[in-house]
Amino acid sequence: LVRGELTISESSCRVWKGGRELHLTPTEFKILLTLAARPEVVYSRLQLLQAAGEDDIYNDERTADAHISRIRKKIEDDPAAPVYIKTVYGFGYRFEQP
Repeated sequence: LVRGELTISESSCRVWKGGRELHLTPTEFKILLTLAARPEVVYSRLQLLQAAGEDDIYNDERTADAHISRIRKKIEDDPAAPVYIKTVYGFGYRFEQP
């Protein structure tokens, strides 16, 4: 998948931004892939945890927020003003292609 400056390879589980490889955990990769595969679709926190295989009883929805925060630090130029992963207040998150 190519989304803006991001290139996401599902087969090799790797992500690049502007030609530089980013190092994401398996959970972060699965969440990013889920979001980027369907831009503009809003996913709830629980849906993102389930997509990443993190749906056990020990994970609450705030776990998704922590994962999103770490992903933003890795893919965004300014994590405080994200371009790729937007928060949809009261619902969850969506991926926007710049």
